[in-house]
Amino acid sequence: MGVEFDAVYKPFPFLDINAMFSLGDYTYKGNASGTNFDDNNNPIDGAANTTLYLDGVKVGGSSNNSIPQLTSSLGATIKPVKDLNVYGTWRYVGKIYSTIDAQTFTTEANQARGTLKLPDFDLLDVGASYKIRLRNHDQYFTVGFNIYNLLDTTYISDGATNILEVM
Repeated sequence: MGVEFDAVYKPFPFLDINAMFSLGDYTYKGNASGTNFDDNNNPIDGAANTTLYLDGVKVGGSSNNSIPQLTSSLGATIKPVKDLNVYGTWRYVGKIYSTIDAQTFTTEANQARGTLKLPDFDLLDVGASYKIRLRNHDQYFTVGFNIYNLLDTTYISDGATNILEVM
């Protein structure tokens, strides 16, 4: 469940302002139960049902790809002369949870402990591009440069564990 917003506002021909906001509430609904099988489709542990206590646990993503549940950005592109664009974007990422191994949620204590929440972070990206027109002015190629993470922010964007304690 969530909400998203994305907009571009052009107050002048030489200025574009863009904004984005996304807020989600991704949690598992209910517990899961089933039987574990090995690679040869033989039941493990004498075919006993296993319950995974996931109800209310935050969804962290899949594989090593964590999913932020809150993101926003604000940016601007300035066009000071024809074919030249100078741009910058601030981006915020929050409510990001590590990927979990659902098979480790076999007790209510693991369910209560939940998913590892990663630190929120802000990033600032800047860049510029210029169209170089060929003899036929409808044909061109673009050269540009970008500086991602201009402020050299240290951040964690993905996690692959639900171990909450530091040993």
